[in-house]
Amino acid sequence: MLDVSASEFRRSRNRQEQQAKSVTDNNTKRMLLFYAVECGGKYELMIREGCRLFSHLPEKYKKYKHDINAILKEIGITKCEFPSVYSVYDEQINAGQYQEMWRYGINCQEADEKGKIIEQNLLEALSLLHDMDRRK
Repeated sequence: MLDVSASEFRRSRNRQEQQAKSVTDNNTKRMLLFYAVECGGKYELMIREGCRLFSHLPEKYKKYKHDINAILKEIGITKCEFPSVYSVYDEQINAGQYQEMWRYGINCQEADEKGKIIEQNLLEALSLLHDMDRRK
């Protein structure tokens, strides 16, 4: 991963969240929200750990990659639920793989129902991330 500063993660969270508001395609909107949550979570983790650059984070955090469940849990956000989704080929897609599902347009079972649940939880996670940010 390229090096990213905490302030760049924060700016990316805000930019992607804002862009998601104007997008009508569900996959694209959810992918932007996903990345906003990921960036916001990494920002909070870096602030907590006192790291200015991503490369300065302890190795145990770098392994999270796109796993928003692990990132959010690490910073204390546990009330958001990100269920597994199954592709039409019966492959299990976990939260850390959502961005691939949306980026590639993978057809999934119960796509509308699960997509709405995931989107609601992404929005809730963003709200909680903003609350954390305001308390600093």
